[in-house]
Amino acid sequence: MLPALQPVPPEGCGSESGLMGGDGLHTRDGRASARYAALAIGLSLVVYAPILRNYFWQDDFLALQYLTNWPLGRFLTMRWAGHLVIVRNAFYAAMYALAGANPMPYYVVLLALHAINVGLLFAIVHTVARSAPLACLAAAVWGTCPINEGALGWIAPSGNVMVATTTLAVLYDAVRAVWQHSRIGCVRAALWAALLLAGAQSFGTGLGVAIAAPAALLWLACGRLTRAAGAVLLGVPIVTAWMYGRDYTELTGRFVSSTLVKATLLFDLLAIGMTTLLRGLAYEPEPFDFVFPPNLGPLPSSLPSMTVLAALVVVLLWMTATVWLATGRTRRLLTALAVLALANYGTIAVGRAYVVELFHQSVVRWAAQQRYHYSATAILAIGLAVTAATVCRKRLAVWAPAALLVWLAVFAILYAQTGWTIRHYDAERQRAERILARIDAAIRATPAGEPVVTYNEPYWDGPHIAGAASLYVMNRDTDAREVYFVDRAAVAIYRDFPGSRLARVLVPPPSTGVVCREGVTLQSERQ
Repeated sequence: MLPALQPVPPEGCGSESGLMGGDGLHTRDGRASARYAALAIGLSLVVYAPILRNYFWQDDFLALQYLTNWPLGRFLTMRWAGHLVIVRNAFYAAMYALAGANPMPYYVVLLALHAINVGLLFAIVHTVARSAPLACLAAAVWGTCPINEGALGWIAPSGNVMVATTTLAVLYDAVRAVWQHSRIGCVRAALWAALLLAGAQSFGTGLGVAIAAPAALLWLACGRLTRAAGAVLLGVPIVTAWMYGRDYTELTGRFVSSTLVKATLLFDLLAIGMTTLLRGLAYEPEPFDFVFPPNLGPLPSSLPSMTVLAALVVVLLWMTATVWLATGRTRRLLTALAVLALANYGTIAVGRAYVVELFHQSVVRWAAQQRYHYSATAILAIGLAVTAATVCRKRLAVWAPAALLVWLAVFAILYAQTGWTIRHYDAERQRAERILARIDAAIRATPAGEPVVTYNEPYWDGPHIAGAASLYVMNRDTDAREVYFVDRAAVAIYRDFPGSRLARVLVPPPSTGVVCREGVTLQSERQ
């Protein structure tokens, strides 16, 4: 639900039009703002509604295998690529309890979170710039950006969507407090701290936000925070480090990597995020879009194209608005947004630089991974909107509606002609349905009262799940029939998942020397 938008005095950007004239004018402005917000949210939902047809993919199967075979506490606190992702794992657990292995409800929740994030972005820009058209433009541009598919269209990295929710919620409340000249006490700061810690336990980008946000908020709300509130915020990085304990490599980087690689990766992440945000709908980023063509001669693989260099001009404009044009709280906000965006991307740069260097991989290809950009580009969109409001100042009332109309026209044309399609992972769905249909056929062919014995065919070429047995446990495991799967690797699975649902349905062949379960006779034993 979109937070209530209260008229607040402008400073440094926007205009005072619409703030005078009594309650009737305030009511009309509120209704107009709600319509603009609904437009931004509606366009974002139209573009990303197709994710409701998506299936599970890669790490999703692994997460569901752990969830259905480990104790809940162990699953929630497991390390995922070194990260603690308690909130994201809790999302898996809650949705599995409600919907099982039906992926649509998972994506319904993600789509709803995206709508909330678009609304929060609108509310932040509207609070600062006092321009509903500009807020609508910023929210719609980000909400429909194709790069968001990386986090919205795949459940495993959906923690980055949750990072955006927690970050934007804290940022909106902070901006509203500063623009309304409110005092920020200990309780409010504790709520911010809880949200930041939740983001840190959702996805890797949340780590950077949790570490940098306290300093950014102290700067933004300078003079508004009580001492106790400031102390609470400064405790967020300490608690984050404590939760990781002695294994804090994800906070500093797993292995030693050069500063140059980290800086280059950070630069490319920022440039690619800015570029895709500006180019918008109908543009699905690919790594080769961000390097110079080969005919320009031998150039480093990390060197961006001219399109990306154009994004740096926008960054310089942001810096100019911050240093020379903006004043007071607007300048502090632009600085805080820059810190949060760099910290968000900085976690990826620190955490992935060692992979790039160790395996001599392309920096640009890692930076172009779409799942890394969702929450950072939301911060960039706010920064660009505030920068535009600062530069336009009194002309904003004319330029913002005009820019929105132009963008809507371009959006309509591109949306009608776009070749960009959301990946639904239909091959994975069809493979799963085929395997489950085979298992169901084996169950029907076995006389009632006898155990069903079938083979555990591999589901994936890689080590994601333990074959058909894992799919059965996720989708069909009931007490109605005894179903067993013969697997030569059963002994290893017994060791990895002792006493689990998966271990109970696996049977090793006689050649392993392990006694089969009572009442289960294999064909090889009859011969």
